Amino acid sequence: MFRGTSTSAFLLVCVASFGALRMLVGATSALFLLDQGLDLSQLAYLKAMQAVIVVLLEVPLGYLADSLGRRWAIIGAVGFGAAWLLMTGLAPSPGWLWGAEVCNALSICLSTGAMTAEFLDRRLDEESHLEGEGGTSQQDEMGLRDGAREAGADAEPDRAREALALLSRWEFSASALAAGLGGLLYPAFPRGTWVAAGVGCLGIACAYLVYSRHFPPLGFGATTRGPADPEARGHGGSDRWRTVFGLRRRLLGSIAVAGLLYAAFQVAIQYWQVSVTEVFPESFADHSLGPVLGGLFVAILWVQSRVTSLSRVVAASPSGYLLAAGLPATGWLVAQVTGSFLVLAAALLLFFWCFRACDVAVSAAISTAAGAGLRATALAARSTLARILAASLLPAAGVAVTRFDGSVGAVVVVLAVCLAAGTVFAVNAALARRAE
Repeated sequence: MFRGTSTSAFLLVCVASFGALRMLVGATSALFLLDQGLDLSQLAYLKAMQAVIVVLLEVPLGYLADSLGRRWAIIGAVGFGAAWLLMTGLAPSPGWLWGAEVCNALSICLSTGAMTAEFLDRRLDEESHLEGEGGTSQQDEMGLRDGAREAGADAEPDRAREALALLSRWEFSASALAAGLGGLLYPAFPRGTWVAAGVGCLGIACAYLVYSRHFPPLGFGATTRGPADPEARGHGGSDRWRTVFGLRRRLLGSIAVAGLLYAAFQVAIQYWQVSVTEVFPESFADHSLGPVLGGLFVAILWVQSRVTSLSRVVAASPSGYLLAAGLPATGWLVAQVTGSFLVLAAALLLFFWCFRACDVAVSAAISTAAGAGLRATALAARSTLARILAASLLPAAGVAVTRFDGSVGAVVVVLAVCLAAGTVFAVNAALARRAE
C-alpha cells in the first residue's frame, strides 16, 4: 500500500493510533467526568475553558511548528495527550480534572496542523522521490527532469487529496474500532480505559522520539518549501501571516469553506442523537435505543473512512461539491419531518460520509495553496475559524430547536450552513479559474 514510503507509513500509523486512543475514551468521557464528581455546569465550564485555550493558541502553535520544526510539536501533542488521559484516569479529586483539561487543550493545539502537515509533506516528498528515481544525467542536462517536477507540481492537489483520503481512512477506521471497544470496556474498567489509553500515548511518543531522529531530509526543493503563491515566494517568515490571510484568495476562500463545514458538523454532532431519539419507533423497547445509538455512532465513524473516490469527484466539480454538501442535509430534514427511522439512519450516514469527503477535498486545497512551509499554520487557521463559527452557530441552533419545537430546527441550520459552504466553494473555484 505504501509503495516503499516507510516514513509516511510510520507517521500514518502514529496519527491513526493517537486518534484511536483518544476515541477509546471519547464516547464515554462526559459520563466518566460526571461520575468523578463534576456536575453539568462544571462540565460545561471545563469544556469552555478548553475551547478558549484552543482558539487562542492553535494558530500561534501551528506557526511555531512550521517555523521551528514539527518534530517537537508532534511529540508535545502526544505527550500532552498522554498527560490528559493519565491525569483524568488517576485523578484523586475533581480539581485534577481542570489541569488535565489544560493538557488536553495543548494536545489539540499542537496536533491540529502539525501532524497532518508532516504526514502530507513526507508523503508527497516520497512520491516525488519515487517518480524521479528513473531519471538520467542526460535528462538533467536537457531539463527534462525540471519539466517532470513542474508536472508533479500541477498534480500536487490530486496527490494531496489522495494522501489526506488515505489518512482519513486509517484514522476513522481505527477510531471506529476504538469507539466500539471503549464502549464495551467502560462499564467494567472506567478508570482502566483512560490509563491504558494514556500508556499507549506514551508508547507512541517514545517511538516517535526515537524513530523521527532518522527521518530523511525533505527534498521538495525551493518551489514547494515556501508559500504556494508566487507573490509570496522569497519572503521571510514575517510574511507568513500575510500569505495565509491576505495574498491568496483561494487559500482564504478554502479556509472559509472548511470553517462553515465544520460549524455545520458541530451542530450535527450535538443533535443527531436527539434526532434519532425523536423518530425511534415506539414499538421497540427503551433499552434497545442505547445499542442502536452506539452501533450508528460506529457506522458513522466507519463511513468517514471511505471517502477516497467521493473526495475525487467533489474536488473536480464545484456543482458536485455543492450537491454533496447540501443533498444529505436535505435528506436528513425530510426524514426528520416524515419521522422515518430507516430513512433518517441512511441520511445520517450519507451526511457524515459526504461531509468527510468535502472536508478532505477542501483540506487538500488549503494544503496546496499554503505550500509545504505553511501547511501547519494554514490548517490550524482553518480549525480555529471553524471553532469560532461553530461557537457562534450553536446558540442559533438552540433558538431554532426551540422555535421548531424539536431537532428539526437544528437540521434546518445544518442545511443552511452546508449550502453556504458549497456556494462559497463554487464561487471560489470560479474566481480561481478566472484568475488563471
